[in-house]
Amino acid sequence: MTSRGKRPRRLSASNLAALGRCEQQAMFRHHGRAERIDPALAAARRRGDLEHTRRHRAVTAGRSRRGPCFIATAVYGGEAWQTETLRKWRDRSLMPCRAGRALVRAYYRLSPTVVIALTRRPWAVRLVRVLLDRLIHHVARRMA
Repeated sequence: MTSRGKRPRRLSASNLAALGRCEQQAMFRHHGRAERIDPALAAARRRGDLEHTRRHRAVTAGRSRRGPCFIATAVYGGEAWQTETLRKWRDRSLMPCRAGRALVRAYYRLSPTVVIALTRRPWAVRLVRVLLDRLIHHVARRMA
């Protein structure tokens, strides 16, 4: 109980996670202020969120890019050694050059659609696995 006789609100898991991202934003949400924001403040908050995300990306740009590898994750799983090999290949060989970055951008644009198609056609997963196995064998030999 607080001094006013009210029970303190408990933090949800979402609020705790938000604390790790931005403490002020989490406290506004925790105290219910986020729901009563006028449109100008909401727009300012969205701009602030975008800026926060942009700066976070700038700070973490030098770190390993463990971003999604959609097709390999759908075929092998997220923690499979094949998926890790393709991530390393992306980070070490493709991302340092302009053509490689363009290829990665195209992959990220197209691969969600490919994954949806794979989930509907189990035979296609087997075909893609055979093709990826060949690519991974070639990539692993070159990276060794």
